Amino acid sequence: MSGKSEENEMGRKIDIGGMELYYELLGENSDEPTLVFDSGYGWELKNWNPISEQVSKFARMFVYDRAGLGESETDGRSHDSQQAVENLRVLLGKANVKPPYVLVGHSFGGLNVRLFASTYPDEVSGVILLDSCHEDQNEKMAPLFKKSEICISVNSMLKGHWKNLNRTLNKPELADHSVTSHSLS
Repeated sequence: MSGKSEENEMGRKIDIGGMELYYELLGENSDEPTLVFDSGYGWELKNWNPISEQVSKFARMFVYDRAGLGESETDGRSHDSQQAVENLRVLLGKANVKPPYVLVGHSFGGLNVRLFASTYPDEVSGVILLDSCHEDQNEKMAPLFKKSEICISVNSMLKGHWKNLNRTLNKPELADHSVTSHSLS
């Protein structure tokens, strides 16, 4: 008995304790694990739209906006990975999305899903990392490059995404700044 039922919750917000987070739940409700998607830095859940129709044909798919992104609110809580994990866990509980989960993390979301999986291993049946960041990448990678190469690399990577960043990276007074680790949304 598969216990499947069609479930599509488009554009729902849930209060997780003084802040509302926005999510969408797509696909069939079944006994199989739910795929939970955590987006890259600054990405809203709509960035998953190109794959959501196809993925939701074979799996239950949960996508959401982290605090301060897209349709989600923000409050005085930090925007680090530990807080993102706690927010997501509360959101999943309040949305009545039961474990087990297969966590899918893109870029910065990869840090979050790895932390979620290590914090709540009994709730996770798998982790998929898509071009994921690593928590030590700034420490380990920055010394391998000259400061000018870092600026060129970042500039090339982001070209076309944020037009004004090009001008900022080409300012000589910023050439001596190295990449440092910091809290991200």
